[in-house]
Amino acid sequence: MKKQLALLMLLGPLSMFAQGFQIHTQGIKQQAMGNAGAAYVQDAATIYYNPGGLAFVNDNGAILGSNVIIAKSAFLDSRAKTVSNSTGGPSVTGQFYTSYGFDSLASGPLQNMRVGLGVYTPFGAGVEYADDWFGRFVVRKFALSTLNLQPTVSYSMLDGKLGVGAGFVLSLGSMTRLADANTADSTSGNFMSIEVGGRFVGAGVNLGLTYKVTDDLTLGTSFRSPFKGNIKDGDVTITNRPVELKDTVPDNTVDLTINFPTVFSVGAAYAINDKIDVTLDYNFYGFSTTDTVKIDFDKNTNSFEDRVDPQELQNAHAIMFGAQYKVTDAISARAGLRYATSAVQDGFVKPDAADANRLAYTVGCGYNLNKNFTIDAVYGFEAVNRENGVSDYYDFEGDYKTFASTIGLSLTYKY
Repeated sequence: MKKQLALLMLLGPLSMFAQGFQIHTQGIKQQAMGNAGAAYVQDAATIYYNPGGLAFVNDNGAILGSNVIIAKSAFLDSRAKTVSNSTGGPSVTGQFYTSYGFDSLASGPLQNMRVGLGVYTPFGAGVEYADDWFGRFVVRKFALSTLNLQPTVSYSMLDGKLGVGAGFVLSLGSMTRLADANTADSTSGNFMSIEVGGRFVGAGVNLGLTYKVTDDLTLGTSFRSPFKGNIKDGDVTITNRPVELKDTVPDNTVDLTINFPTVFSVGAAYAINDKIDVTLDYNFYGFSTTDTVKIDFDKNTNSFEDRVDPQELQNAHAIMFGAQYKVTDAISARAGLRYATSAVQDGFVKPDAADANRLAYTVGCGYNLNKNFTIDAVYGFEAVNRENGVSDYYDFEGDYKTFASTIGLSLTYKY
């Protein structure tokens, strides 16, 4: 019993990172083009994709947008041959960008400067299963959320050909994880539940360069630094605990350090003609250097031991392609593809980290209501299929399938 308790109470948030936790809802226009935005500058959302491109945003204004993500997961147990379906509802993310240029009000160097603020969600995840599902001792519920605030400065030089940008990133987030554990009373259906969670704060930078090679060809690159999310005095909530386990499984708090990866992007955008633009991006996610979670309990017992858990994550990659067709002066149509590899290696696959290589499809459109307001919409779909997913740590294996749809809408105001 002690081994089972230890396996569950030592957190297992622990293979938290997969490319599935990289949320692709930072800009509605960019989403519709496969999330390619390293070189193709469309609006102030370039604050996230490439701060260097902000120097080439022509209008002052703001963008307010939101996405609804509808995901359903199913697990087929390889041994019992039973199927369990996730029970969680849709999730909502938001985005806000604003930018301002000094061109008309300033003299000297300020004429080439533009400042902005981005508020967006870079990482997030959620999965929830019924209380009595087969994998209740691995996870019943898991949720990770982040919100980044990024003030940004961008400057154009070389006669307007090069844009250089930098943003300071403050990340606010939270994580919760709930699982059950066996006790001496488990034969009667009474299980002890352990929920661990807390809020964290992290900080980093987002740097970017955008270069206009010709009037039709633009190149771009960006670097989003790794950062740590530190949970201090996080909650350890224990329910249905037998009296005889109060000393070995005491009320507790925990400190956690969660590592978020480096993200490097490079891209190219090309205007085929006055109506058609295409863009291609490559993203690198540096998970292999941030694949541990440090755990420090306030009260140490055999069930609550301080430790550093390795995850054996591998670096992940993504290729994004997008196209935009200007139907009329007021209407634009967009489409894109995104292929992404997984950071989760064989032997470390769990219901809250059941990522796999995937291909996402996106479509969208934009409509200029007038010279000041524009509405943009996007729909995206992707399927994740991880066959023979095995967790050596939990001795848990099976097939995972997830289908996710993303619907987004934004309103842009220019002045």
